[in-house]
Amino acid sequence: MGTVLLGIANFLGELLGVVGMLVFGAGAAWLLVSALRQAEKPWQLHAVLYGVFFALAAAVVWRASPGDLGAYALGAGGGVLYWSFMKPKKTEEPDVPAPVEALNAE
Repeated sequence: MGTVLLGIANFLGELLGVVGMLVFGAGAAWLLVSALRQAEKPWQLHAVLYGVFFALAAAVVWRASPGDLGAYALGAGGGVLYWSFMKPKKTEEPDVPAPVEALNAE
């Protein structure tokens, strides 16, 4: 009974690790793409962001299991593709007249 319980706990731990790395990879990709979309930032910031993104990938390779590495790669790759091709929503302000114009119109 004890080995079955340990096997189930080990499986659940590995599953949580894979899901966590998938979410972590997607979050790292979102951070990279959202920061790179800001065109007014200097090129040095973009270089540092790329360096940090690939340093995170290197840390995952060094420390994680093969399943975690695959989940990180899927999350990061899918996140970069998804958020790169996504168009930013344009925020349009409603046509509300200024208070002075509203009083003069009456």
